[in-house]
Amino acid sequence: MKKIGFIGATDKTDLIVYVAKVLEQIGKKVIVVDTTIMQKTKYVVPSIDPTKSYITDFDNVDYAIGFENIQDMIRYLGIREINDIDNLDYDYMLIDIDKETMIDNFGIEEAEKNFFVTAFDIYSLKRGVEILNNLTTNLQLSKILINYDMKKEDEEYLNYLSIDTKTIWDEFTIYVPRLDENQIQIEDNQRIYKARIKKLVPEYQESILYIVQNIVGDISVNKLRKIIKE
Repeated sequence: MKKIGFIGATDKTDLIVYVAKVLEQIGKKVIVVDTTIMQKTKYVVPSIDPTKSYITDFDNVDYAIGFENIQDMIRYLGIREINDIDNLDYDYMLIDIDKETMIDNFGIEEAEKNFFVTAFDIYSLKRGVEILNNLTTNLQLSKILINYDMKKEDEEYLNYLSIDTKTIWDEFTIYVPRLDENQIQIEDNQRIYKARIKKLVPEYQESILYIVQNIVGDISVNKLRKIIKE
């Protein structure tokens, strides 16, 4: 099983839901772990009998909510060797993080891939960089940048804010457009409890596909386009 971290203070729930759905569509078994303060997943993913911490299925993807560390998740799943995450029956674990403590609790330093996700409001930027400031070891991160109108100066400002952190930035950056018409479709999907990729705005779809391609590595974006259109 490969762990993929999504670190940052901005709301990443919907983005991760669609990344997980595309991974599922290409035949991967996926669990999404929401470790965030808000735990938005608790409200947008249906559950019959939610408790403080639980795992539920939504549109053929599992979602883990309310767990403080990976060992508690493993105990919940009934696996005896709590330090052996390879016993988890998933291809990918996508971990949504907006607290420094969860980086250690879920072993993010050992993840296959880590993304730093941010919008460009001051809270998202400064709180996100605050998380990076608390890194105790070097961490390689790919940027996922969300904005209405992306400018070169925006990314340069992020680079400036993070210059004294232990972050090692990948050269490859993924840009995610923030579009009002796309948000309307996301909200429609939430109401019917479906992660319908085909209904999203094409520019947003493309960003999702590039994230998935960045995670999987051995599949082209063209092939991903064909899969989500089927």
